[in-house]
Amino acid sequence: DDRVEVLWKRLRKASGGHVALLVGAMEGEISSSSIGNDRKVGLSDWRDIMDGREIEMRWAATRIAAVQRDNSMVVMLLDTSLEDRDTWIRRSSGKALLETDVQGAIYRWAYDLVTDRKKSIQRQAALLLGELARSHPEVAADLAEKIREGVLLSGGSVRSGGGGPCASPSAPITLGTAAGPTITEGSAIELKSPSRTEMLTIADVLDRVATPGVEARLPERSSEQALTDLPEDQRAEAWRNTLMGR
Repeated sequence: DDRVEVLWKRLRKASGGHVALLVGAMEGEISSSSIGNDRKVGLSDWRDIMDGREIEMRWAATRIAAVQRDNSMVVMLLDTSLEDRDTWIRRSSGKALLETDVQGAIYRWAYDLVTDRKKSIQRQAALLLGELARSHPEVAADLAEKIREGVLLSGGSVRSGGGGPCASPSAPITLGTAAGPTITEGSAIELKSPSRTEMLTIADVLDRVATPGVEARLPERSSEQALTDLPEDQRAEAWRNTLMGR
């Protein structure tokens, strides 16, 4: 639409507080509650901004993605939420991803926490789960339940009472089985198929995300340190240990 196009062109030339004002105006124009889904930023234009170096503009792009809720944007949002060099952009991308594909986001963050070989990815996934995904406990609980149902239907087993794994770690569970498609139905994010043991560990992580009162076990701090925010890497490691049950 002309209005969105005009605002987008102005946004790309803006700086400072003017960026936030224009983002707010664009959110109102794009919002389905005010004008339907016809007015949107083009995917190629949006990707150009996300691939750029200007932090303010990239933040603006994540805000627009959150209100536009375009499935074509979720893969880039996922990658950015886990690997971007800027803390602000990682968090803003995570929020936008939850608005666009809440099931896919929470499942993939739990999957990457459990299976990724890079500790930096594990920590960031844990931070997103602990500080953002916990606002959707019902989604995390539903995913955990569906994962366990899928494991059982595919021939796996679950220990009574604890939800811990009993199946061979080399036995794969394919999310395309009878139970699989309903785990994150409709998600545009690629669904990985780890082993049964890993799937059950993912379900345990999701249970902790969904459990009220679960908090990261943060390191002890002096009275002076308590006056400042704990560094993100320490919060992330604390969430990684907590969600993995360590």
